Amino acid sequence: VKELGRKSVREGVAHSIRSLAELKGVKIEEEKALAKAKVVEEKAYTAAKVDSRTTTGRRPDEETTQIYARKAGNLVVQAVEAIERGEDAGGKGQAGAEDYLDLCDGNREFVTAETAKELFGPILSASKSGVRRIRLSTKSFGVDAAAVAAEAFSTCRDTLVDLDLSDVIAGRPEDEAMKSLKCLCDAVEGLELESLDLSDNALGEKGIRACATALTSQKSLRGIAFRNIGCSVAACKAIHDLLACRGTLKRLHLYNNMSDNEGAFSIAKLIQETPCMEDF
Repeated sequence: VKELGRKSVREGVAHSIRSLAELKGVKIEEEKALAKAKVVEEKAYTAAKVDSRTTTGRRPDEETTQIYARKAGNLVVQAVEAIERGEDAGGKGQAGAEDYLDLCDGNREFVTAETAKELFGPILSASKSGVRRIRLSTKSFGVDAAAVAAEAFSTCRDTLVDLDLSDVIAGRPEDEAMKSLKCLCDAVEGLELESLDLSDNALGEKGIRACATALTSQKSLRGIAFRNIGCSVAACKAIHDLLACRGTLKRLHLYNNMSDNEGAFSIAKLIQETPCMEDF
């Protein structure tokens, strides 16, 4: 979809938001409707862009456009429902509790540095944060956005114990994805995590190596997950070589991977070396 077409979509979305809101008995100014329409269209465009890439190439343009339109329609409904409830539909998915920041709101999104500053606003605005859990799933981080996330991790380094980095590089070119992962995982050094989730990222051995700092620096982890990461034979060996929390690890999740017998041997050796293992 070209920029001119996207502008037209935004105008149409704004009209739909105003019309549907009025049907619900709520009047909304045109300027505010346009602002909400911009958010809706950008999220729909990002979702379509992410879903346009498949493991074998790209979807046909017609199919991608349908994804774009369907996502925009769903988001318009959500925006109007939020307006009816008196909420700010333009806001980002924030945590409901002060100690938990959950960015997984069901909307796939390519996160820019600017967007990341909004998403992590509650943490970055505090000199010291009390957040214990952070979940970034379904937000695709570029290098600049990952740097903002790294800053947020540092702000809550005294309290953060549960970090979910699952599904954070979808749709990114491999080089960019590996750099983003490395940035996020390098920021884990200095934290004392109990749980780390790296699932649903196309890691392979290269990705595991990019996450090396997180695996070698966290010596007190009780749980770690590598579900659906393309855990090849070499990736399994890398996990065995790098994971430093053998004395405390109780939970290791590796399902939805094709690791072959040789990969299984590396993981079996790791399990033998983790005396506290309870959940595999």
